[in-house]
Amino acid sequence: MGNLADRQAPESIAGSRLSLLALFAATLIMLSIIWPRYAQIPGLGISPFYILGLVGWVLFASLLLFHKRYGQQLMSAAAGNALPIALFVAWLLWRLISSALGDIPSYSIGESLRDIVYLGPLLPAALILSTQPHATRTLLRIVIVATAVALVIAFLEQQTGRTVGQIFNMGVSGTSQFQAEMLRPSYRGGGLRSKSVFYHPIVFAQYLAWVLPLLVCSLGEKIGAAYKFVAMVCLVVVWVALAWTDARSGLVGAIAALGIYVALIMVQRARLGIGAGILVLTFSGLVLFMLAGFAQDMIQDITLGRDSTEFGSTQVRLLMLEIGLNNIQASPLWGFGDGRAASFVGNFTGSGPFATIDNFYLSTLLNNGWIGLLIMLAAWGMLMLSSIKAAIALRHPIDAALAAGIISLAITFSIVSLTDSISLLLISLGSLAISRTMPADTEAKADKARERRATMAAELPAA
Repeated sequence: MGNLADRQAPESIAGSRLSLLALFAATLIMLSIIWPRYAQIPGLGISPFYILGLVGWVLFASLLLFHKRYGQQLMSAAAGNALPIALFVAWLLWRLISSALGDIPSYSIGESLRDIVYLGPLLPAALILSTQPHATRTLLRIVIVATAVALVIAFLEQQTGRTVGQIFNMGVSGTSQFQAEMLRPSYRGGGLRSKSVFYHPIVFAQYLAWVLPLLVCSLGEKIGAAYKFVAMVCLVVVWVALAWTDARSGLVGAIAALGIYVALIMVQRARLGIGAGILVLTFSGLVLFMLAGFAQDMIQDITLGRDSTEFGSTQVRLLMLEIGLNNIQASPLWGFGDGRAASFVGNFTGSGPFATIDNFYLSTLLNNGWIGLLIMLAAWGMLMLSSIKAAIALRHPIDAALAAGIISLAITFSIVSLTDSISLLLISLGSLAISRTMPADTEAKADKARERRATMAAELPAA
């Protein structure tokens, strides 16, 4: 019975206060997706989301420290993924330490703190939502609405030939040269690459790959006819939007996410004894048939590039890796501090001296050293392992969707160094608690399915 009690939803905390807290958490998660990170308050030079993030830090820390009952329930929700959570916290703290030891501490510490303020509150926000009644429904509705908003804005970009910042006059502060450099990734070959509400087209593609399995999962949930209809429309438009981003990594991530999600669902069904053999054989046959003719060409196009521009991009990334591995030898343990990686790969693009780096793992190595990279890889590895174990533990299909999204992020981060999508990773990490805190009827359904499978096996004639 102890295990059963662990699966029960936590008791409410003073009703209305908890509802307001959950609403704040949902708003924070929603805005982390749809609010352009570069959009600032005129005159202040700061994003409204940073202000909301600071409020979130104060609110969540206060409740954790001074509201004993709430703190215990939040810690209980986090207990199922305690190791990956601890490793991610250790990674964020190591970023501060390595920044203090870097070559420009004042700048690097500021970069670390900015990410911590922006990213940190999303984990407790997701954990809070996971303890609410109908948490699955709430999370899926949030991502459906956010995805619909992002896709509509991407459509507007394609129709107008301008980025969302240009359409709504939202830009970054700085010189005209700097602002022009910020726009450079949005154009390739004379055409616009959609980035929607995100900082970069590749970050938009990362989001589309991450959200794809969640949209599929939503079709089997009781989220309401309107939400389900929007989800179905989004499922179609997502593939068009991936083409609008002109990002190869997004396509790879999307295909991987969808394939992993289907595979995990099949494993769940196999454990439940629901026609797994037929499903696996049918699906495998169709996939092999579809890929047989063009798999080789498609893989070559994705990895090497479809034209001279993409081929050049691939070669630049390989050159970055070679230079970065040579330069880290100057400070192998703690690196050079946050925000310094691009300065050590020697790749300058655009019209001015603005360094770029296109690999999150290489960026982490240069910023935070081998120690930082190993902590981050350990955190990510344990998160992927935990999510896969949750997905096949007969809890809920959303675990499979989250696991697939997490793995897709691991793939796409090899092609971009921007940390924006770490927010999706932390949302996923907190949301894995949903199936652990949902009412025990999930376990009861699994028990009945196992009993049904045993009964069917007993009724089979002996060989």
